[in-house]
Amino acid sequence: MVYMLKVAVITALLYIIYVLLFRNSTDHRINRFFLLLVVPFALICPLLKHLQFFIINPISEYVWINDFLEPAGNVAYEINQEQMPVISIRNLIIIIYLSGVTGMFVHFLNSIVNLIRLEKNQVKFHSGNIIFVKTGQVNAPFSFFNRIFLPIFYEKLNGLDTIIEHEKVHARQLHSLDLLLTEFFCIVFWFNPFAFLLKRSLKSVHEYLADEGVINVNCNSSMYLDLIRSGCELSFFSGITNQFSYLSIKKRIKMITKNKTAKSWRFSYLLILPVLFIMIQAFSNGDLLNNPPKKMPVEGGKIVLQYGYKGEHPITHKEFIHGGIDIKAPEGTQVVSAGDGVIIKAANEKNWGNLVIIRHDEEHETWYAHLKDFTVKNGDMVYEGQVIGHVGTTGISTGPHLHFEVRKGGEKVNPEDYISFKDK
Repeated sequence: MVYMLKVAVITALLYIIYVLLFRNSTDHRINRFFLLLVVPFALICPLLKHLQFFIINPISEYVWINDFLEPAGNVAYEINQEQMPVISIRNLIIIIYLSGVTGMFVHFLNSIVNLIRLEKNQVKFHSGNIIFVKTGQVNAPFSFFNRIFLPIFYEKLNGLDTIIEHEKVHARQLHSLDLLLTEFFCIVFWFNPFAFLLKRSLKSVHEYLADEGVINVNCNSSMYLDLIRSGCELSFFSGITNQFSYLSIKKRIKMITKNKTAKSWRFSYLLILPVLFIMIQAFSNGDLLNNPPKKMPVEGGKIVLQYGYKGEHPITHKEFIHGGIDIKAPEGTQVVSAGDGVIIKAANEKNWGNLVIIRHDEEHETWYAHLKDFTVKNGDMVYEGQVIGHVGTTGISTGPHLHFEVRKGGEKVNPEDYISFKDK
């Protein structure tokens, strides 16, 4: 969900930049490239440094509960039933999201099926690699890839040759491929209005390119403007097709009659490069790529029980193997994060008492148990040395101390292999 929100924010920021700086430019090819660039960049930017965008959520809803009772070489799991509602808010959000995706995808499939049906059993003729489909089910020409659909009375259309040339430009420049890309983007990010604005702006650029192509080939601008003014406000077939009458007359006339943007203005597009770099730094999670813990979690604390100790537990009187280290300190002493990471658990967990778990990278987690309290919550980003709670004696504990663990790949390892403890 965090990844999806990042993509949505990046899309919004880049689209706003386009509207403010480039929308009125007559460099339509560059504008097309810019708008198309938004989609892959928004999708890839949060992943550029690594694929760890999902780390703010625990791998599962399981936590180690019976730490003090587990035999050597065996890890016991228990589900905390109190924290697992039948339908959590997170699951509800997922259900709503998937429902939206399903609805949008069904609508898209319906458009494709309608196009297939529209072409079936219709009169067709070829001109080069262009296939013309004559049908009585449409009232205005439109194109989809190399197919141009014509109404049955197309011979009577005013400026027929010009309109067909307009659609040929769409076909030659593969505008339908752009629309499919943005259509899928809108399906996945249906909750983001900027995805739909992006698609709409791209279709506008397509029309500007087609208008420009027609005028450059075989039609002077005054004749073409007369054709536009003559009334092309016929209904179009689908959002995944290109059509002569897609844009309002006012917008098209304004762009056709506008003075060409100076070539020197193209250098302004280079201004987007530092913006993209800033976004990469702001939205990627590269700082968690390889970031094992290395800081002492309790300043001035003293290790009173080391990793790997095997003996009788002072409270349960059962044999146990100590999976971490116990650091003795006065109650209320600050406990800090041993490294940069994301909180994946901050809750009271029975024997553990108040427990905080931090994911540092793809392999490493640190566990902080028996806290008096904690100052973080699930999903929080924390940094090395940041206070996450205070020494306490909650859960199964004989006095104020911090039970501290380092886990690599889910297995308990010796914290002293990562952190230098001067006082032992």
